[in-house]
Amino acid sequence: MIYSEGHVRRRVSRAGALPGIRDSRIFELSTLAGPGCSGAPLIARAPGRLGPNWYVVGVYVGKRRSQP
Repeated sequence: MIYSEGHVRRRVSRAGALPGIRDSRIFELSTLAGPGCSGAPLIARAPGRLGPNWYVVGVYVGKRRSQP
């Protein structure tokens, strides 16, 4: 099991802002999860009366790109 902790750095909402990405509901995270984590749930924790509540807010998608 891999655990990474971070926060949403920014929301990318402009269509065409990222080449090859067609969706406009994309968040940039402050921490990279690392290789093999694509498809993992992004979870937000909110306080609750009986302890924290956990919500799935997205799916991690990573792409490795090498620079020439």
